[in-house]
Amino acid sequence: MDDRKIINVLTYISSKIPRVTKLKVLKLIYFADKFHLLKYGRSITGVKYYKWSYGPVAKDILNFIDYSSEMLSEHTKNYLSQHLEFAPNKLRTLSCIEPIDEDEFSESELDCLNQVLEQYGSVPANQLVDYTHKEYAWIHTPISAEITIDKIAHELSAEQREELIEINREMERTDKEINLIFH
Repeated sequence: MDDRKIINVLTYISSKIPRVTKLKVLKLIYFADKFHLLKYGRSITGVKYYKWSYGPVAKDILNFIDYSSEMLSEHTKNYLSQHLEFAPNKLRTLSCIEPIDEDEFSESELDCLNQVLEQYGSVPANQLVDYTHKEYAWIHTPISAEITIDKIAHELSAEQREELIEINREMERTDKEINLIFH
């Protein structure tokens, strides 16, 4: 998981949708990750999604939004506070303090983020929840369980799905090896 990438995605979305709610931003990121995964073979954030009652939820992103200080490094907290402000209201809205440089994203990531914002940016959060509840991945995953890539990629052909799963397995192996070397 790349803390900086998650903060950048949250900041980018909140710069385009002022005072975006926690629920809405979580759904928008899910769709952006899904679109990027299906089109380019990897998600933008690299997080795992779980089936919760309000649709797919990335616990790692939820931790950033809920600002669980015991889970964030001092460096991450500083970067987060430079770019985002969280309103302590019931909806837990996010506001962009300082936009991030768009060079923080690849062209494909920006393309998918902008596509999702165009398609779903004006859709109310509760309607986005309804959309996710119609997704194959959400329907076919037990409550609280991880939503697997093969279920997210269900609309692809079996061959494409297998290739996508193998690519992601290889990326996970590489990430684990890198973490062993540098930690």
